[in-house]
Amino acid sequence: MNEVAERDTGGRWLPGFTPNPSGRPKIVEEIKSLARQHAPEAFKRVCELVGSEDERTALAAAQEILNRAYGRPTQAIEQTVEYPDIKQLYLQAVQLANGHNAKVVEGRTIDGEIEW
Repeated sequence: MNEVAERDTGGRWLPGFTPNPSGRPKIVEEIKSLARQHAPEAFKRVCELVGSEDERTALAAAQEILNRAYGRPTQAIEQTVEYPDIKQLYLQAVQLANGHNAKVVEGRTIDGEIEW
């Protein structure tokens, strides 16, 4: 099936079309199944490692258990959002389009070349 998957105006797949007509690879499900068979034994071992003499090992094991029980802790993200002055950018673009060699800086027009 070499049909191109089509989308509606919102970007969603149209009914009857899919980007992956054969579905997920079967090998992935087989590997997951095999891994899940060993999960109880692996979890038991991690629980044993919490009591390890090596504090780094005990901490890593405790973190793994807590992450699976409660999820990983959320991380704060610090960001600075800067909003450009669209009016000044528009004025600069119009001046350039009309052949003026002017640059708008902090609300003032400065003659000279503009570096992009």
